[in-house]
Amino acid sequence: MKSKHHDFVADLAWQIMVAKLPVPGRELKFHPTRKWRFDLAWIFVDCGEEVKIALEVEGAVWSQGRHTRGSGFVKDIIKYNEAQLLGWQVYRVTTGDVTTGNALKLIERIFK
Repeated sequence: MKSKHHDFVADLAWQIMVAKLPVPGRELKFHPTRKWRFDLAWIFVDCGEEVKIALEVEGAVWSQGRHTRGSGFVKDIIKYNEAQLLGWQVYRVTTGDVTTGNALKLIERIFK
């Protein structure tokens, strides 16, 4: 069964496609030894340099979901710090940002 989180990620991927922005990879495994994945990710070359951009959709931020409780929050910090060390630019949005269009606006700004 698909999660509500999956629905928000799918909706954002659809918004990106309709806006004719670069199509992201989904559920991209980014770490060589851990099973961590990004919800959406882009890898491309710009002026001869590899650019790696990740976007995470954080759910249940107002209802004490996994990402806002102690253990889950700490695990996310470790994941995002490791991603930064591997050269990723990590952006985070909420499910509310997907619904209001603010997530898409952020992605448009990233790719300007």
